[in-house]
Amino acid sequence: MVVVSASEPDFYNIYRNGRNIIDRRGKTREQNKIEGVGTINLIVSAAIDGSLLEEVIADLMVNGLVVETISSDENGEVCFEDVVAGKYIVVVSQETFNDKQSDEIEVQPGDIINLELSLDATLV
Repeated sequence: MVVVSASEPDFYNIYRNGRNIIDRRGKTREQNKIEGVGTINLIVSAAIDGSLLEEVIADLMVNGLVVETISSDENGEVCFEDVVAGKYIVVVSQETFNDKQSDEIEVQPGDIINLELSLDATLV
């Protein structure tokens, strides 16, 4: 995404805006709000070159407890859907990278939160 944002800023802005409007399953903010839930979309990349990372383990946590675990797809994407309102942290890990933790994320009904985390390679 870093390369795209620098080389094609107009496309990148349209892409980012689109992700803010509708999540991967097509639920709108209004549908989430009616259902009393939110969505957290995550993109995981390598810090060194911005490449998207597949099969990264993403844990959605509340008060230190894992409430959901999802692996990233071939596009480095993870989508936590139907997230009950509250405060969460996302922790991502993959064997050849250092673990990374997000800042605290507060989810309200109707929220669609887009998060990007970049992982640093493990030094051998």
